[in-house]
Amino acid sequence: MNICRFCKSKNAIKILDLGKIPLSNNFIKQNQIIHTKKYNLEIFICSKCLLVQTKDVVNKNKIFNKDYLYHSSFSKSWLEHSKNLALNLIKKFNLNKSTQVLEIASNDGYLLNFFQKKKIPCIGIEPSASVAKIAKKKRIKTYINFFNKELANKLIKKKIIPKIIIALNVLAHTPNLTDFVRGIKVLMQKKGICVIEFPHLINLIKKFQFDTIYHEHFSYFSLHAIINIFKKNSMNVFSCRLIPTHGGSLRVYIKLKENSDYKIENNVNQILSKENKIGINRISFYNNFNKKIERIKKINKKKN
Repeated sequence: MNICRFCKSKNAIKILDLGKIPLSNNFIKQNQIIHTKKYNLEIFICSKCLLVQTKDVVNKNKIFNKDYLYHSSFSKSWLEHSKNLALNLIKKFNLNKSTQVLEIASNDGYLLNFFQKKKIPCIGIEPSASVAKIAKKKRIKTYINFFNKELANKLIKKKIIPKIIIALNVLAHTPNLTDFVRGIKVLMQKKGICVIEFPHLINLIKKFQFDTIYHEHFSYFSLHAIINIFKKNSMNVFSCRLIPTHGGSLRVYIKLKENSDYKIENNVNQILSKENKIGINRISFYNNFNKKIERIKKINKKKN
């Protein structure tokens, strides 16, 4: 039975089956190939909340652990993107020495380093010890943990109350969405802001970006789905930007429902209208996705 990881509906519909595939980011020797374990990779859409998601087959600890190899700071273009984001947030929300910034999935400290240079207190949360140790060498305070509500409550007790919470390309890596989002709510307190970036589902479907589908990604988001997920937990998306990273992404700004400091901007409805026009909120939109991908695979196989 296919159960939605967010709304727990039992009406998740398969839209893509890529067969059995090894875990990504696991480098092996040639003589190990035959012994490499493969896992089913199937994508579903929930007919109730319209969240596109991977069927759970791999424990997150097999992916994000002490041997995790991805270092954000290896990419010059990503560093430039992160620097511009940091400077934008400092200016937009008047960040200074008395305000805290917290990043979830802070990797090797690539982003928080830009805040640290401006003397703004920052904290990182990173489950993979291999990259977290590099951040610590940069003197960035980093907790080696998966982020959830329990950890958020512990941080509040330590007087960690960030004005800005940043989560870049991590929501897709989260198997328990509700626990993760409730943790964000705990940290936001009354006036906090959360900034999230994620690849836009529109591009995955329209541009056939199926090379971005792998076990490390548990969910694939439209703005419609993001709004529903946070709204159910008494938070609102009040601003949204299209950005070019990862084949086309969205940056959303989130506040607590009762926070009246920020009104919902026109760009939110503009992007929602674009999604509705394309049909991303209709099950029929995904009907032929699997067939089209199979056709592309056959064409490329013939070329090779």
